[in-house]
Amino acid sequence: MWRKLIKRLQVESGQAMVILAITAVALCGFGALAIDIGRVALEKSSLQDAADAAALAGALQLPTAASARSTAIEYGGKNGVSAANITVTTPYKGDSTKVEVVCTRNISYTLARVLGYKETDITARAVAQKAGMAGGPFGYTVFSGSDTATLSIGGSSLTIKGDVHANYKFAMSGASQKITGNAGAVSEINLFGSSLTVTGTCQAPSIVINGSAMNIGKKVYSAAPLIEMPDFSDQIKEAAISGSTYYNGNKSFSGSSINVDTPIYVNGNLSVNGSSFSGQGMVVATGNITF
Repeated sequence: MWRKLIKRLQVESGQAMVILAITAVALCGFGALAIDIGRVALEKSSLQDAADAAALAGALQLPTAASARSTAIEYGGKNGVSAANITVTTPYKGDSTKVEVVCTRNISYTLARVLGYKETDITARAVAQKAGMAGGPFGYTVFSGSDTATLSIGGSSLTIKGDVHANYKFAMSGASQKITGNAGAVSEINLFGSSLTVTGTCQAPSIVINGSAMNIGKKVYSAAPLIEMPDFSDQIKEAAISGSTYYNGNKSFSGSSINVDTPIYVNGNLSVNGSSFSGQGMVVATGNITF
């Protein structure tokens, strides 16, 4: 009887080991898939940046369709997309003031191959229109294209509704500051103060957080893409002059709610002091912009 019982226990133990091994493989596989899905999401965001930049650059060349196409492809290439993976359509839906850019990219899975997933295709699309400079497809509320100057946001009780991107460094300080989106930088992000909030993802090789009551979402320790954007400051200046929003010299905006729906050009330094800054207009300053 004891021999039968021992033999039975040995068999059941062996079955348990097989089941445990199968479960471990499955868990590793799903973990690998989750990692690759996260990488695809980052690639998708980078591809959208490229499509946005290409569409804006192309729109500046309208109504000359050939120039719009070549310029869009050029800026897509500057942002890491080959010409073969860029489709430019202008006129777009019969409108000669619009250009559509579609970028595609093939992503090879790495760890998810254990589950049989080898690759996937991602697509990003943007449409830009040359009809004044009130806005565009670009998906950032605050964007710094400089690769040498730090984008700094200070003060108190300021809410930025959308994403923030810096082609160099990004620093946010003060009290009760909030970004209701993502924050990305090519070099580093420094957050110091009290009650600072980033509801989305912070992405940079170095992320330094110092302070109290800090509410920071997901952190990704890799460089945000360096986004090559066309220089359309001359067009913004022209629109600002015609709209009486051109300022020759330093300019300051203050108030509890600042709304910008028209282009603003400041030939000097610009400071913004307020608890709410919103709108679809583009703002350019030849000097520093301080929040």
